[in-house]
Amino acid sequence: MPGFYEFTCPHCKGKSAALDFGYGVMRDDDTTAWLGHPGEHRQIEKHGFTWTQAWLDGRIVLSDMMVCRDCGTIHAVNKLQPPRYVDPMPPQGVRGWTMWATVAVTLGVALYFNSILHGLPVGLVTFVLLEWLKHRRALKQAMSRTAAMRERWAKLLAPTACCGSCGGDRFTPVGNAIDDVADLRCPNCNSRGLSLHLAGIA
Repeated sequence: MPGFYEFTCPHCKGKSAALDFGYGVMRDDDTTAWLGHPGEHRQIEKHGFTWTQAWLDGRIVLSDMMVCRDCGTIHAVNKLQPPRYVDPMPPQGVRGWTMWATVAVTLGVALYFNSILHGLPVGLVTFVLLEWLKHRRALKQAMSRTAAMRERWAKLLAPTACCGSCGGDRFTPVGNAIDDVADLRCPNCNSRGLSLHLAGIA
């Protein structure tokens, strides 16, 4: 779960705050729709996707919030995530036929050996194998379908090598800034010695 961090400057009393990470979804028009937390699963449906399908298509963007160690500016580094399953359960249509195939194999083996104890382990192995094969096939189809778009999105989201405010190239993740906070500069007055605390969990 994302943490909500708050930086405070003891000199100018300026404050800045940020989540340490968040998620977005790439749309077909090459724009990113950012998803608030909690509730990503529901919000993503407003953009025409399910959470599982968006991961399967490789549309999910992970946004890591970084702090520039030279000027203290907080900015996002966005990375396109590789296609994968986030839900171990396949679509309902897949469950339907694999379930009946498993039942048929289980009953067939049980009748052949005249023992349900022989049928159950064989049925379980059959179910797991069929599920894995269907997942693999669906993932390959999704990767093929969105390959060109994902290549374009990856270029659009390519992180910059330097800070847009000062040109520095030293960054630290917001969530790890507690180790470097004494050396971080205030983006308002440029003083060192910021204080940092975890204000909450989103």
